[in-house]
Amino acid sequence: MAKNGVTEANVNAAMDNLLVYDQVSEEPKKLLIGIDDSGRLLELIGGLNDGGVLVLWHGMRCRKGYLRLLPPRQTHDDGRTTR
Repeated sequence: MAKNGVTEANVNAAMDNLLVYDQVSEEPKKLLIGIDDSGRLLELIGGLNDGGVLVLWHGMRCRKGYLRLLPPRQTHDDGRTTR
């Protein structure tokens, strides 16, 4: 088990199900929010290395302060809601 209870499989699933990809302040850090394989919202923070590859160094359950960055929910004709 990784730090904060987030495994590599959780991170991979969240990367496959991204809802937010944003710049963190003025630094070259990237904030990503995605849904992991357990249905949890994860916040991931990383940056691009010299080769342009995203390297993540932080992952945990998404904190409330970042929830405002999520896209609005959409209600479909059949009653389902999605982001």
